[in-house]
Amino acid sequence: MTLTAQEVDEFDVAEEPVAAIDDAAAPTRNLPNRDFATLAKQFIPFQNRTLEEAEPILRTQFSYTGSSVENGIGLIEESRSNFKYFCTGRRFLTRFVADLELLSRHDLMSRIFRIIVPSSDYLTIDIGLHSKDVDPFIFSISKKLGFNALSKIFPELIETAKQVSVKEVPESMWVSTDSTEIPKVALTQSLQAAIRDLEDFLEYIVITDMSKQLIVGMPKTQKHILRVRFKLYAGSKKLDVPKALQLVLSLIDGSGATIKLSPNADIKERKHKQYTSLSYEEQQKIDAQNEKKATRKRFNRKTCNSYSHEKNVDECFKMELSYPLVRVPFEETSKTFRLYHKQLTRELVQATAQIEALGDEEGQQPGHRMDVNVAIAKLAELARTLRNLKQSAKSHVVEQQSGLESCAKRARYLETLEDAKIGGDQSGKENSQDKAINDRLIADYLLSQGYLASAKIIEDTKDIGHLVDHDLHTECQLVLKDLRNHRTATAITWCSQNGTRLRRLQSQLEFHVRRQDFIELVRSHKPLEAVKYARAYLTPLAMQPEKQTLRDAAIGEVQIAMATLAFEAPATCGIVAYEKVFSMDRWLMLEKLFYKTFNEVYGIHDPPSLCIAVHAGLSTLNTRTCHLTRDANLKARLAWLTEGFKQRQEGEEIGDNEDSSNESDEIWFKLSTAHEKKAKRDAATSELTNNSSGSKKRKHTGAELPVPICPACSEVGSQLCTGLPFAYHPHSRLVCRVTQSVMDEHNPPLVLPNGRVYSKRGIELLTQRSADGMIKCVDTEDVFSPTDVKPVYIL
Repeated sequence: MTLTAQEVDEFDVAEEPVAAIDDAAAPTRNLPNRDFATLAKQFIPFQNRTLEEAEPILRTQFSYTGSSVENGIGLIEESRSNFKYFCTGRRFLTRFVADLELLSRHDLMSRIFRIIVPSSDYLTIDIGLHSKDVDPFIFSISKKLGFNALSKIFPELIETAKQVSVKEVPESMWVSTDSTEIPKVALTQSLQAAIRDLEDFLEYIVITDMSKQLIVGMPKTQKHILRVRFKLYAGSKKLDVPKALQLVLSLIDGSGATIKLSPNADIKERKHKQYTSLSYEEQQKIDAQNEKKATRKRFNRKTCNSYSHEKNVDECFKMELSYPLVRVPFEETSKTFRLYHKQLTRELVQATAQIEALGDEEGQQPGHRMDVNVAIAKLAELARTLRNLKQSAKSHVVEQQSGLESCAKRARYLETLEDAKIGGDQSGKENSQDKAINDRLIADYLLSQGYLASAKIIEDTKDIGHLVDHDLHTECQLVLKDLRNHRTATAITWCSQNGTRLRRLQSQLEFHVRRQDFIELVRSHKPLEAVKYARAYLTPLAMQPEKQTLRDAAIGEVQIAMATLAFEAPATCGIVAYEKVFSMDRWLMLEKLFYKTFNEVYGIHDPPSLCIAVHAGLSTLNTRTCHLTRDANLKARLAWLTEGFKQRQEGEEIGDNEDSSNESDEIWFKLSTAHEKKAKRDAATSELTNNSSGSKKRKHTGAELPVPICPACSEVGSQLCTGLPFAYHPHSRLVCRVTQSVMDEHNPPLVLPNGRVYSKRGIELLTQRSADGMIKCVDTEDVFSPTDVKPVYIL
């Protein structure tokens, strides 16, 4: 800092004029001690002046305490260059210490005597905050160049907090915090303005705790502190001390009142404390779970980052439905490779053993050697085995190649869908792709329900065979068919082929199938075979699961099954636990368990993808109004059926040799046919009447068809909506079926006499299409005059 000429003149240096000092011949040790003391004593008023400038605002904001306070100013001299001002009394604080470092004034004497380089002057304010009023957060605003030095004083800025990008602070500074919520509530407009005004003088603002390192001058009992540091001079400009103190006061009030964490942040803090109290193994498990969640979030952002929100959700949903499309051929190829690898290894081991046996025979005594013809036969057999292995390897390579080609085809198919989305507006192409997706979902649903022939027709006619796993579902249906016929051989074979995958999934399918075989042996009165079977299969499978709960449950079921050997007729022994084991419902349970495990092994959706898509769509349409409409339709149908039964009782004869189900079907068919015929007759009569009257105003059918109901209100849709939540539609939105635009105050809705509603632009477009200026309804093809159109008001 540079002193003014007036300030230099005020120093009493008459006894040792500066101009009289010889630079080369005036070492410090030759100066009289009284000269140095005189300069220091004369210099004290300049040190006090800075605090005196802040005295009015300090006197109004604080009450002064401390026995060392002199003249009511609260100034405590620590050294020749360092003074502290101490006071308390303001809300939210327990301690206020203003530390004034006047190093440059002390260094004036050093410059006079050519001792050291001058330093800067600082005003550092340390405030102790009430712990109960301040939330546990870390927040700092500092100069970028001085952050490293600041982090040594406050290690929390590196260990716990992180630097965040905040536009509200000047470019020469940056913000560090452990919660992104704090800058939003802390950097108010007044604080931003104060920081901009004091940018040249402000070194840093830090709000933290003293858990890592104690702050000099603050007691150990102090938990939360606020430290603000200013330069007194920046070039020729001097710090406005009252404005700086006003900034400090606003930070004190904000820390206790407005700078608060949200409830979610408090929850995060509690979770962090719980995490730190856990053992190392538990922390590792939680870290693994958090990593999985973060991976899923990154994948979702990567998949859906370049699209708008509505299209975003739609395309992500389509990709989710396409997950089995890639997973299934991969699992099939992996399974084929594993099975052949095991088989090839086993056969090669056998061939190697045979070769080693021939070598051992050659090394024996002449009397014990193998006959030449026998050796030739064994060599020929070995050569034939190796040739078969080679041929089998070639066939399996071709099979694996087909599986890899299927994976590649489906990957290319998904790539074309992605390219079509990025390519822009291609409505025709998108419609064809959506139809292909719908066809694939329908074919998959039919396959999952066992309708293999119907699915095959769709595959051939729609050319989607490469997108559907027909052979895989055929294998599944064969196993299910055998289980329905109470046969377990195919299920056991399937379990042995997929043993690795089942063990990874911790599946109990093979155990339950083997236990059912044991029960059937007991049912057939073969106790010895049942015991041997239990020793060979049930006990090892019961001890196989890694989870203790699964293992205990399996052992308990084995004990119950073995106890049935003590009864001559356990199926009718009178004990519920044993009779339940012999119930035929267990075969149905095995079917469901196999179907569920089959889907898990190959990554197939359960329920099928078509059901997921339909339920997702219906959940956006299902409203309380649809629920009321469904109830009304159900009542109308019941009334219609009641009327039909009355007509039948009055004289309509139906063959008595038909069963009740056929009677009800015939009644429904006749009622429907009669209603359709009546509607056609009414329509024809009305049309003749209108034509005879020569009406030029409008021409429409006499049978007023109802407005088509939404899928959620239909008979089939109402059954599918059972159990689905109601959609959240706080505001109605009408979409014109002509222009596909939303109807609002700029494009209001208009209604035709037949009840169809279109937008104003849609009506204008329909009028332009007509040569005579009439309006032709696109739904019923009725023709109306423009004067018949009425506005619609939605309440």
